[in-house]
Amino acid sequence: MDGPANVTIQRVIDGGYCIGCGACSLIEPRIRVDFNDYGDLQAVLPPGLDDRTLRAAAEVCPFATTVDESQIGDSVFGSAPSSHPRIGRYEDLRAGYAPSTRAGGSSGGIVTWLLQSLLERGDIDAAIHVGPAEGSSRFFDYRLSSDSTSIQQGATSFYYPVSMDQILAIVRSRPGRYAITGVPCFHKALRRLRAVDSVLDARIRFQIGIVCGQMKSAHYMDYLVELAGGKSPVAQACFRRKVPGRPANDYAFEAIPTAKAGSPAEPIRLLNSRIGINWGMGYFKPEACDYCDDVLAETADIAAMDAWLPRYVSDGDGWSLVVTRKPELVRLLDDAQEQGSLVGQQVSADDVVGSQQGGFNHRQDALPYRLHLKRNSEAWVPPKRQEASGKLPFILKIEQRLRMRLRRRSREMWLLTGAVGQTAKFVSCMSRDVFAYRQLMRVKRWLNRLAG
Repeated sequence: MDGPANVTIQRVIDGGYCIGCGACSLIEPRIRVDFNDYGDLQAVLPPGLDDRTLRAAAEVCPFATTVDESQIGDSVFGSAPSSHPRIGRYEDLRAGYAPSTRAGGSSGGIVTWLLQSLLERGDIDAAIHVGPAEGSSRFFDYRLSSDSTSIQQGATSFYYPVSMDQILAIVRSRPGRYAITGVPCFHKALRRLRAVDSVLDARIRFQIGIVCGQMKSAHYMDYLVELAGGKSPVAQACFRRKVPGRPANDYAFEAIPTAKAGSPAEPIRLLNSRIGINWGMGYFKPEACDYCDDVLAETADIAAMDAWLPRYVSDGDGWSLVVTRKPELVRLLDDAQEQGSLVGQQVSADDVVGSQQGGFNHRQDALPYRLHLKRNSEAWVPPKRQEASGKLPFILKIEQRLRMRLRRRSREMWLLTGAVGQTAKFVSCMSRDVFAYRQLMRVKRWLNRLAG
């Protein structure tokens, strides 16, 4: 088995752990990022790269570097007054929403408001965030916005693969001050890049974390479109459309089909109540996500997430929870609350952890067991803060094995059944595993009730 010093970016790709963040392409420009058959973005290596380059690329890869999130957090946020084993280092914890951007956001609109505020205050020259991509094979991707209207176009969640490869190349070539949004593993990669690239380090002023339960392949969008009664490709898609009169966690997927000549396209919609179980089962999830233990973007300057707590979920307009690690951003939030442009209230560490308990259960508590299964099969696994262990309650072992199977089979069956246009066949092929998972969840709930 490869030791840490011998891990190359090729080992990451071969192991199925490449998440397509694109950090390696900033080390070696000949590395490109493209879709694989499963709909994931993945690094594609040119022939002839020497071992030194392959190892250098691995050192900025979030699934290969031996520098973990806790070490990065201690280095960057060492002066933060608080630390928590689940949250990492932090300055401030609060719940809130931004009245001006709340309606278009996934939850409280905090990230959109923050980007707009940093731009309006002159703290940055442009914001880097995900939005619709034009003239690209990627339906969504990172974009550069230098005005509030453009930032607003990215005011939702995108359950679709994106990469930093192209946008960071632009940042490197274009002087300026930037804030960038991203999921936890992307921020880890960016911190590692900034450690070896002084130009990027000077230009990236703020890293804004988006708490991520899991990423999805591009096929997930095709699947949702067809479940909603439409056909791919579509002209537009929104994964988190708020539905008036419904709680915050019952949002809708919405897409606008490609219009036919002479007839306007009517939106198609699918409520989360028809999607939710598939999220828990990990449909179309890259394997890398099962080996990421950073739930709250511990290496980002600030991280925002859905406020999945009873007192906030009932408000369908949406609230966010925010973990702030940079003092100047705490001051920005405080000033905004005083001025009325932000509504906020302090919350506890238990509140923050409780709001993402499902993520912690799967990505941290059950990770040692998944590492144990991998190592028993003599497969390489990324360096993690947890140690492999076979110790897990029996029913949770079954749950983990089923989730891993559902993740793998959803990706395989989508290809084997003919993909787009064959969703009914796909659903049928998955039905036996889905039934087993649903039955297991019923048993689990029953056991939890017995335990009090």
